[in-house]
Amino acid sequence: MQEHKYPGHDESTSHQRQRDALPSLANAETERAGDFFQIGRDLLQRWLEGLQRGGEEVKLSKRAGSYLTLRDLIEEAGRDATRWFLLARKPDSQLTFDIDLARSQSLDNPVYYVQLSHARICGLWRQLKERGLGFDIDNGLAQPLDLDGDSPASRATHDLLTELSRWPEVVAAAGEHLEPHLVTIYLHELAQAFQSYYNDHQFLVDDADVRDARLALAQATKQVLANGLELIGVSAPEAM
Repeated sequence: MQEHKYPGHDESTSHQRQRDALPSLANAETERAGDFFQIGRDLLQRWLEGLQRGGEEVKLSKRAGSYLTLRDLIEEAGRDATRWFLLARKPDSQLTFDIDLARSQSLDNPVYYVQLSHARICGLWRQLKERGLGFDIDNGLAQPLDLDGDSPASRATHDLLTELSRWPEVVAAAGEHLEPHLVTIYLHELAQAFQSYYNDHQFLVDDADVRDARLALAQATKQVLANGLELIGVSAPEAM
């Protein structure tokens, strides 16, 4: 079995290195998230041409008194969904903003999917406490992971580790080129990788070494999801 480092498991080291590597994102919690959203606001008028509701295009016309402000969109679709969908496309591409999809609590809704993944990991720690089980992250990081063979569980572990390892380069590219859509795409792919890992593994097992190793990987995923959502100004709920 192979040993791997866990990107994002330590806020004081991994996240700091990401910021050091990209000075333009040094104050990512507020300034850059605001800058990213400013891009969406600047291009909102053109993007609103892609609004849909119920599968039908929303016709907007100032002359006819039919128009939608950013405030209206936030009130209808929600703050998090509006931020996500406005940032999820390249600035020079046409946006299709499906209001019904943005409001839905469905796995087809990418922002809901990512937030649900974060909340699901938080739920593991609540279950851990309820069952009176322990978690030692140092022990977990020292344990080998199930990467031997070609089983679904091994492939899911490999895919999740691969996605986690991409995080620093995604942040750097998004900041350098002012392309926040790279973050939204990455977060959705990471959430999908974690879901596959989650489906193929039991976390709260009696074997402390196995439990610690799997929870350490889940903790790393949670940290990266939280960091990424924070960058684009979207909340990371602990329960949904």
